[in-house]
Amino acid sequence: MIKDNKISASQLMFLVIAFLFSDYSIVMPSRNVKQDMWLAFIIAAVIGTILITIYLYIYKLNPSKNLIQILKEHFGSIIGSIIGLFYVWYFLHLAALITRTSSEYMVVTNYPETPATFISILYVLVLAYGIRKGIEVIARAAGIFVPILISLVVLTMFLLISEYNVKNVLPFLEGGIMPVLKASFSTVTFPFGEAVVFLMIFPSINKDKEVFKATYSGIFLVSLVLLAIILRDIFALGSDILNIHVFPPHTSASLIPSVVLDPIVSVNLLFGGGGATILCMYAAITGIAQIFNLKEYKVLVLPISLFVISLSAWLYDSYPQLVATAAKLHPYYAMPFQIIIPIILLIISMIKNKKTQKSEI
Repeated sequence: MIKDNKISASQLMFLVIAFLFSDYSIVMPSRNVKQDMWLAFIIAAVIGTILITIYLYIYKLNPSKNLIQILKEHFGSIIGSIIGLFYVWYFLHLAALITRTSSEYMVVTNYPETPATFISILYVLVLAYGIRKGIEVIARAAGIFVPILISLVVLTMFLLISEYNVKNVLPFLEGGIMPVLKASFSTVTFPFGEAVVFLMIFPSINKDKEVFKATYSGIFLVSLVLLAIILRDIFALGSDILNIHVFPPHTSASLIPSVVLDPIVSVNLLFGGGGATILCMYAAITGIAQIFNLKEYKVLVLPISLFVISLSAWLYDSYPQLVATAAKLHPYYAMPFQIIIPIILLIISMIKNKKTQKSEI
């Protein structure tokens, strides 16, 4: 049995914020609806919260058990382990995707002469150190960096006030409601649906009864922050510029008069991506250890880190290809992991829970 340190409810909240912030603020997948991006995000946040509620109830019906243990219990050891291995792949692929995005961002905005793979190596190895230290250390780091991250977002919002044009949000629903709904679907799967990874994290909380409150608090706060970033960039850049620039937050930061905040914003966004990457890697590593009944997960940290680095370099030939593939295929690729299997797990858990209650009467 793998043993790791426990985290508090507030630390879980910070982890949720760090994870959901991820690379969304860099990529902004719903930019194709231009000035209506804020509406697509609000719809996605509501649906995403419902989706995460499914994950929370799965954990509530299977207390103190992580995703792999739940899969084994409900599908049997063999089938459960096979499905668990698919989830491990999903977590590793997601970690590689975020690593590549963060590395490309640093190359484009700050280090154009540096290979993205070199940045990926430094990025992942730093995260590997945190994984070896355990979930408690990761959560403590999130408690330090998340307030800084939010403070810098607020700072850039105020410094850009002179550049704002509130008319940039008009015309409202210029292309109709359907494009907005399609864009919101992409945002549901990225980043909200990716929170399925927390089914590997929830058992680490020291008070199960506070899981719901901590998670919802994190969702609410990060949704406000991401919505603020979206509105800031729409007000400052306008929908046309927002849609053609590769990294809108960096473009917005460059407009701040008399202040050079670009490097700070870059580091801030890198912290956000790091929060998601480290939790995906942690979930994958502990998942492998759980499937193969290893007593210690730390022996897997280095090989898995090297795998993520290699995968991030190998998956896509270029960043535009990554963005195009993620926009078109990722929502459908992620659907079984984020929606279909969790719903099946919830139904099975509810049925078994009712049978257990009847047998106890």
